[in-house]
Amino acid sequence: MFIARANSEAGEDVTPGIEPQPVSLAGRSLALHRNPVIRLLEGADPADSSNGANDNRRACKLPLIRAPVCKPFRQPTPNNVVDSTHSCLRTAGAMRIRSDMNRTILLLTSLIIATGVNAADKSVNSGINKNFLDPKLKVGAWVERFEREGREVFDHRAKIVERAGIKPGSTVADIGAGTGLFIPELADAVGDQGKVVAVDIVPKFLAHIAGRATETGAKNIDTVSCTAKSTRLKPNSIDLAFICVTYHHFEFPMQTLKSLHRALRTGGEIYLIDFKRIEDESSDWIMKHVRAGEEVFTREIEFAGFKRIERIKLLKDNYIVRFRKQTG
Repeated sequence: MFIARANSEAGEDVTPGIEPQPVSLAGRSLALHRNPVIRLLEGADPADSSNGANDNRRACKLPLIRAPVCKPFRQPTPNNVVDSTHSCLRTAGAMRIRSDMNRTILLLTSLIIATGVNAADKSVNSGINKNFLDPKLKVGAWVERFEREGREVFDHRAKIVERAGIKPGSTVADIGAGTGLFIPELADAVGDQGKVVAVDIVPKFLAHIAGRATETGAKNIDTVSCTAKSTRLKPNSIDLAFICVTYHHFEFPMQTLKSLHRALRTGGEIYLIDFKRIEDESSDWIMKHVRAGEEVFTREIEFAGFKRIERIKLLKDNYIVRFRKQTG
C-alpha cells in the first residue's frame, strides 16, 4: 500500500506486529505504531497518549487523527477542549465522527489500490484466447469467419475507418489485427508516408498479413508480435490505437493499456469498437463471451490515463468510442 511504502522510504520498519515506539510530540510522549494503516484496520486509534492522566484528549477519549501521509494533526488546545462536560462530549462526538470517516476513507482507498494491483496481475478472462493459441490453427478458417458478409464490422469497415479521422502520414496500430480485415483500409488512410502496424498474439495471423502486403506491393505495413500483457510497441511510436472487437480479448487490460499509453505520442488516441453487451437485449453468446459492457471498458481505459472525447453512432450491434491520451 502507498502508506506503508511511504514509511519504508522514510527509513521506518513497516512490518505488521512491531512494538510501538515512543515519540515525543508537542511535549507529550505518544506511543505510535510504525504502520498507521495496521492500527486503523485493527480498529485502534493511530496514536494514544502515554501520560493520559494530564491529557484532556484522553480524558474526553478523543483520538488523535492521523492523515494518510502519516503526519499527525495538531493537538487539541484549551480553546477547543473545554472543561465543560457537555462541550467535551460534543467535541468528542465530532472528533469520533471525523475519526470514523478517516478510517473508512483510508480503508476504501487501501482496498481500491489492492484491487487494482491484483487485477493487473490476474487474467480477467482466462482462456478466452485459447482457440487462437492452438498450434493447429488454420488461418483460412478464421478468414472465412471474420471476413464475411453479414458481420457488421465487415460490412461497414470503410465507414468505420473513415470515422476514425486518420491523418495521412500518421502511424496506426491495429491492436488484435487478426486476419487483417482492416489493414487495407488503414493503409490507404495513412498513405505512402504513413505506417500501419498489425499487432497480434497469433504468429500465423501476422504471417498472413505480411504475405498479403507482399502480394499487393504495400510498403507501409509492419507487424508486431505481442503478448497477453503488452503490445510490445516502441515508446512514442504511434498516433492511433485501432481496437476493433478485440478489447474484450485483453486478458490483462491494465498492463496492455499501460503499454499503449507509453506507445502513443502526445495527443494520441484510442479508437475502440466492441460489442454492445446489454442485459435482456444482447444474445446469450455475447453475454457469455464478452466479460463486460461499454461502461466498464470505458472506466478501465479512463483509469489507465485516457479521456473519453467522443462516442460515435454508426453501428447497431457495436459501439464506437474515442479516447485521448492524458499526460501530467
